Amino acid sequence: MSQSRLLTLLLVLCLRFTQAFDCGSDPVQNALAEMVVKVDCPARLGAFNNCCSAHDRCYAAKGGRARCDDIFCDCIQQAGNVNMQCQAHGRNFCGMVRNFGAVAYANGKRRK
Repeated sequence: MSQSRLLTLLLVLCLRFTQAFDCGSDPVQNALAEMVVKVDCPARLGAFNNCCSAHDRCYAAKGGRARCDDIFCDCIQQAGNVNMQCQAHGRNFCGMVRNFGAVAYANGKRRK
């Protein structure tokens, strides 16, 4: 294995273990969300994750559910604005929080 490939592998492993993927409100949702973004939008994984992390913080701070969801939807749509598949995932993530975020907002805490 060449030095550059080894270095790239080590960097990827370090990043993987230092930054958890925060999209989804339970382990199954989290794994599915991470999988679809990794497969269809790998270069945007960090951008999607940043939107989800900010949304979690907004819910925890009780920033107003509609406001938190609006900010999240704007963020996630920007994150997915690279191709049709990523845009579709952004719309789906937005729809999920708008339709099913009430319990997570009422809990006011992160799942982790």
